[in-house]
Amino acid sequence: MTSPKLRAVLAGVLVFATVLYGPAEACGPPPDGPSYVDAFGGETADLNAFYDGRVGVVMAQSPRAHLFMAWRLLHGLPVGHAAGAGLSVPCCNSPDQDTWDQSQTWTAARVAVTGVAALPEMIQPDRPIANDATAPNCFGEAFAEAASTLQNRIQSYGAASPWVKAWVDGQDAVFKGCGASGVAMPALDPAAPAWLKADHAYQAAALALYQGDNAGAAADFAAIGRDAQSPWRPMALYLTARPGAPGEGDQDAPGLRRRAPGHRRPGRRAGRDLRPGPSRFDDHDRQ
Repeated sequence: MTSPKLRAVLAGVLVFATVLYGPAEACGPPPDGPSYVDAFGGETADLNAFYDGRVGVVMAQSPRAHLFMAWRLLHGLPVGHAAGAGLSVPCCNSPDQDTWDQSQTWTAARVAVTGVAALPEMIQPDRPIANDATAPNCFGEAFAEAASTLQNRIQSYGAASPWVKAWVDGQDAVFKGCGASGVAMPALDPAAPAWLKADHAYQAAALALYQGDNAGAAADFAAIGRDAQSPWRPMALYLTARPGAPGEGDQDAPGLRRRAPGHRRPGRRAGRDLRPGPSRFDDHDRQ
């Protein structure tokens, strides 16, 4: 048996350890639901069977899209693999695979240009909103079309052209603005060729829209629409009205999908961002 003095010492050590270290606490936000509920709805084989009509057990805490599909199937309405796959992507806190893939396409394309700076971090396509949440802002087609346009600019003016590098610097700012506030376009050399000035103006308008500056974006697009020489004029005339559309400025709207000009995908807002290939300036003003 232990003596009273030893027991007192052991008790003191235990109290000291409790005060020093405290209770263990988990870090990070709480899960959205039970750990056994897959945010994507299950494995591929199970999902395919589900889309074909095998509903299984419907759980109240399943993803809302999964519950919607279950409701359709239980009422004899089809879902199908194409619609089911799209609905099974979680709405929040999970990257869109296409956005991720195309952002990597852009990252790979830009390094072909001489002198471009290395990106400091992964491009963040979502913008922050209230309550530490985020909302999608830049989508996969934006990155894909930027990469395609860059290839056209390289073919026209060369990967070593300082003007092509300036174009990349501008587009880097646009994509930085997808997930960060207070981003500004880099200053453009007054001696820049006409094609770059036109592209830079359109990039600036896109950045304003990504940053939530709806009035500024509308004014920028309107100015482009008045420029008869800009290859972006036809789209700018349409996009002038887009930033002021109802709901566009609501930072906390559920499921908000504000996008810079154009990153057209099925079921989403239309537009084109840096879509044209060789511009009307390509036959002259080569630097």
